[in-house]
Amino acid sequence: MYLWAGLPYVALFLLLAWWWRRRRQLHRQRALAARTPARSPSRHQPQTSAGGGAYRLGTETVAIAPKRYYTPREVIKHASRDSLWLIIDRRVYDVTNYIDNHPGGEAIMRNAGRDSTAGFHGDQHPDKVHEMLPEFYIGELDDSEEGNG
Repeated sequence: MYLWAGLPYVALFLLLAWWWRRRRQLHRQRALAARTPARSPSRHQPQTSAGGGAYRLGTETVAIAPKRYYTPREVIKHASRDSLWLIIDRRVYDVTNYIDNHPGGEAIMRNAGRDSTAGFHGDQHPDKVHEMLPEFYIGELDDSEEGNG
């Protein structure tokens, strides 16, 4: 009988734990989207409309290269310490220069040249990693066979 008395508290605790984790995940996703020009083009108006463009951010003008697309076949060719590309949220990142700084050591090599979205969004990555990611961005994933990269 006493065992059942604590059940509502356990259920409440589990619900709160789930809610907190989901809230944290959404916060990370929103923070990444806010920092990535490709996801939020409406925040900054382009000064040119050809291919890439220049965007005014505060007092600075930042040049944006035209979007590049890579097929999974192209990405998988970069699965070594000499050239390491990852796919995260359908975006391609060249993290070759980050391998030696990765706190998880060789764990980054597990998904080399492949989709590592699930591993990237795990609890092991602090918010700082989400802030660093845009500097490694090189293009978008193109699932079509032709590709234009």
